[in-house]
Amino acid sequence: MGLKQLIVRRIIHAVPATIGALTILFAVLQLLSPVMRLSLFIQTPRDMRPENIRSLIHEHGLDQPIPVQYVNWLSKVAVLDFGRSLSSGGQQ
Repeated sequence: MGLKQLIVRRIIHAVPATIGALTILFAVLQLLSPVMRLSLFIQTPRDMRPENIRSLIHEHGLDQPIPVQYVNWLSKVAVLDFGRSLSSGGQQ
């Protein structure tokens, strides 16, 4: 077996392993309630009013069925869109 074949086999095996790891990560995130996941997006969750929380849950798609959330999340990960950075000070 040549080096090229070894590299190709490793890449082919890496694809299902990466998808599996992403699926496990998404499943762990689903253990959090939508409000808890939303608190990752906002600076001061206790300052939010209930109507604002409901609109933000809808805006971020946290009220969608889990398979729809997974496809949306996976499509963002595929294009390396990981959301807002906390180190940027919350600015976009």
